[in-house]
Amino acid sequence: MLSVFLTVTEQVAVLFILIAVGFALSCVGVINDAVRSGMTVILLDVVTPCVIVSEMQTQRTGDRMTGLLITAGVFAACLAVFILLSKPLAARKGRPVSTEASARICMIYSNCGFMGLPLLAALSDVVGSDALFYGSVIIGVNNLFLFTQGIAMFGKSSSGGEKPGVSRRLAMLFSPAVAGIFVGILLFSLGIELPEVISRPVEYIGSMNTPLAMLVIGAIIKSCDLRRIFTDRRIFLPVFVRNLLFPGLFLGVAALFNLNFAPVLVCLIIAACPTAGNGAVFSERYGGDSVLASGIFSLSTLFSAVSVPLITAAAAMI
Repeated sequence: MLSVFLTVTEQVAVLFILIAVGFALSCVGVINDAVRSGMTVILLDVVTPCVIVSEMQTQRTGDRMTGLLITAGVFAACLAVFILLSKPLAARKGRPVSTEASARICMIYSNCGFMGLPLLAALSDVVGSDALFYGSVIIGVNNLFLFTQGIAMFGKSSSGGEKPGVSRRLAMLFSPAVAGIFVGILLFSLGIELPEVISRPVEYIGSMNTPLAMLVIGAIIKSCDLRRIFTDRRIFLPVFVRNLLFPGLFLGVAALFNLNFAPVLVCLIIAACPTAGNGAVFSERYGGDSVLASGIFSLSTLFSAVSVPLITAAAAMI
C-alpha cells in the first residue's frame, strides 16, 4: 500500500505543480478573467471531446464492451446513492433552498473532466491501460445526471437567477463533450478507425488536456478569497462529504464484495476527485449560493492533494 500511496502522491504532486503555475500566472495578470474564460471554452468544447474520441480509438473486444457497460452502470448507481444521501446531509433548519442546492451539487458531482481524466492518465500504471477509455464513459454518465438532476435541484430556488427550460437543458446536455462520447462510442462499437491524417491532430489536441485543465483550476482558485474558504464553516462539511465520506462509502462496498477490476477502480478514482467546478457555475446561473460553491470547489481541490492518494492507495489494496 505504501508504494502505491507514494506513486499516487507523486502523480498528484505533478498535477498540483501545474495548478500552482496557473495560480501564479493569474497572480501576475497573464491569465485574467477573459483569458481564463477562453481557456475554459477551449478545454470543454475542443480538448475534452478530442481526448474522448482519441481514447475510444481502440480495438473493440468483448472485455472492453463488458467494461463499458459495467462502468456506466456502476457510476450511475454511485451517483444515485450520492443524490439520496446528500439531501439529509445538506439540509439545515432555516437554510434557503438555494444554499442547500449549492451544497448538494458540490457533494454529489466530482471534477471528472478537469481533474479526473488527467488523474487517470497519470495513474494508468496503477489502474490499467484502459483507464481513460472507461473515464470517457463516466463523463457521459456524469453529464447526463448533472444537466438533468443537477439543474433540477435549483428549480425551487427562490433567490432569482435563470430558470432553465427543457430546451435549454437539452442544449446543455448535448454539449461538445457529450457529442464526443457519442462519436467515440459509435466508432468503437462499429470498429471504425479514423485515418491517421485525422486521428493524429485529434490526439495532439487531446494531449493538451492535463496542462490546460490544471492551469484553469489554478486560475479559478486564485479568483476565490482563500482566507474566507478556511474560515467559512459552511464549507467544511460538503468538502468532507465530497472528498472522504462518499468515496469512502464506495471503497467500503467495493472491498466488501471484492470488486477489484479496472472499471470499478476507475469509477472509484473519479468518485474520489474534488468537487466539480460546475457547482459554482450552476449556482451563479440558477440562483444558488455561488460564493459557497466557489469556496467548496477551492478547498475541495486543495484537500484532494491528501484525500486522493489515500483513497486510491486503499483502492489498490482491494
